[in-house]
Amino acid sequence: MRATSHAVGGRTRTWARPVLWTRCRCLTIWLVGANTGCVPGHSHVRGFQATPRQGSAEPHSRDVLPRRELAAHPTLVSATAYDAIAGLRPEYLRPFAVAGGRTLPSPPLVIVDGNVRGGPETLRSINVAMVAEIRFVRPADAPIRYGAEARSGAIVVTSVP
Repeated sequence: MRATSHAVGGRTRTWARPVLWTRCRCLTIWLVGANTGCVPGHSHVRGFQATPRQGSAEPHSRDVLPRRELAAHPTLVSATAYDAIAGLRPEYLRPFAVAGGRTLPSPPLVIVDGNVRGGPETLRSINVAMVAEIRFVRPADAPIRYGAEARSGAIVVTSVP
């Protein structure tokens, strides 16, 4: 029970408000927010379905460079994957800064169709016309997926089948 006081006719009265009442109000507000999609990750409440943006199957991400974005740049028709990344997502190739302001010394690991190929220089041998998607995996996640040599992140290239 919580004590609440208010003034009535010049006197202050104190009365106890049940904690359960406060929790019920918070739950009600949360459920209303979840039903309208305001609570992240809980848009499934009462059958509400969040819809993706028009014209895209998944939301835009700076960590993904899809084929349609590569094809939208006519200067990349005969370019390499390295040229495409350097022009559209140069942050993939830069040393990644971690907490405390220090940068990671090694370049990101390049993985092509599940096979480790080396550093970013190997992207110069891949024609952009053969690329379905280029994805950057951040240094926090890359060692978990690809081992310790990916501690500076990974550039994952998926080629066209």
